Amino acid sequence: MNTQEQITEILNKGVTEKRKGNYSQALNFYSKANDLDPTNIWTYYNPAKVQFLMGEFINSAQNYLKAGHVSIVNMLNRIDTGDPISMVWLLQIDRLAIEERRIFRATHSLAEFLLIDNNTPNHLGRTLTMMRPKQMTSVIQNDMREYTLGLQGKNSKPNMKIDESIFEPLGREYLLNNINWYQIEQRELNPNLIY
Repeated sequence: MNTQEQITEILNKGVTEKRKGNYSQALNFYSKANDLDPTNIWTYYNPAKVQFLMGEFINSAQNYLKAGHVSIVNMLNRIDTGDPISMVWLLQIDRLAIEERRIFRATHSLAEFLLIDNNTPNHLGRTLTMMRPKQMTSVIQNDMREYTLGLQGKNSKPNMKIDESIFEPLGREYLLNNINWYQIEQRELNPNLIY
């Protein structure tokens, strides 16, 4: 079994434990996977989801921030190698509204890569919202319950319109303002990223 297969197996064991409600055990599996490959984005996403379920929203947000960092560095590295999927990403960026790209590029020339990742900003936006529960409307609270059920591996239907209009923009803004762009320029993938 090669390293990638080992990582996938370990991550899957973590998911199984998460679905059983064994969150500490799930985090142990995710930590082992991260030790093997800190460039694997799932070694940040998965613990962030478990930390969300545990109510550890600060730790969850930090892992989503690391996932955003790793995602961009991995995209840039794949573009450099001419990976065919990277051409799709570049086309996606080219198709974005010029004004939207300009706003992100005002922060950093690589920030527009945040615009083609909806997953990280969505999860991060939800985590940030949970840090301010008094500001949640009943519609948001109901949607959060659905989202939480989904994280637990149960049938759920979070509202995609809420994702697009509230959570993704909130998470994207946080990433834009908190990613260490210098480290991304250097293509640093330090397993001990500190945010």
